[in-house]
Amino acid sequence: DIVSGQANVIIGKMEMTLNNLNAMTGPQTTQRLQDGLASFAGVAAQLDTLFMFNRLNLTSAVIHADSVMVMLAAAVVKLDNAIATANKLLNSDDIKATSANLRTITNTVQASLDSMKLVELSNDIRNFITNTNSMVNHYDILAVRGRDDILRALRNMEEALDNFREITNIIRENPSVLIRGKASSQDRPE
Repeated sequence: DIVSGQANVIIGKMEMTLNNLNAMTGPQTTQRLQDGLASFAGVAAQLDTLFMFNRLNLTSAVIHADSVMVMLAAAVVKLDNAIATANKLLNSDDIKATSANLRTITNTVQASLDSMKLVELSNDIRNFITNTNSMVNHYDILAVRGRDDILRALRNMEEALDNFREITNIIRENPSVLIRGKASSQDRPE
């Protein structure tokens, strides 16, 4: 008796499942699936047309962004060169030689004062002043060159940042410009 009760339950569930399958594969469901596929095909065709007409605008946006990146890279290279020039200046043999000369002159002054060799001391001081003037002139020229390189690099970086801000403002104001491109005054409806 228990077995026949369970068999009836199983048969009832199988019958419900078959009824559900018949409902799912009925003509209304099939028509809805066909309508959905047709709608999807229409959307795909519209997207394809949209991309085809805006391909030049997308390419232009990518090229413009690429040129901004190239300008930034050039500015970084110029800044690196200016820093390298400043490092060369600070690590140059002239500074080391001047430092060594200063030590030598200091030692000489001390020895001269100790032995009262004022004539030799006077000559050493003149040589020191001459060397110092030469070194100052040399470093003034290098400092002007380095400053000009740094200023140029900063101007280039500022220009690149302005271009980058302009691009981000355009995209922030109208994100669809990435897909459609920026409309010209002739394209806008009146």
